[in-house]
Amino acid sequence: KRQVKRTIHECSENFNKKKENILKDHTEIMELKNMITALKKSLDEGNSRLDQAEKRISELKERSLDIIQAEEK
Repeated sequence: KRQVKRTIHECSENFNKKKENILKDHTEIMELKNMITALKKSLDEGNSRLDQAEKRISELKERSLDIIQAEEK
């Protein structure tokens, strides 16, 4: 009878430890997921700014060419 109680107690402790580890892993996974989401958002914002800058540079180049061509006439 004692052996059965000990075995049940050990199994219960083992289960609780595994449960705690799973909860810790889940928490870490959620933290990593949030970090990845934040990084993606930052990257998207940076890409958007880069696209805007490239568009503006293109517009300025076209304007410069128009001015040069007008001066040559």
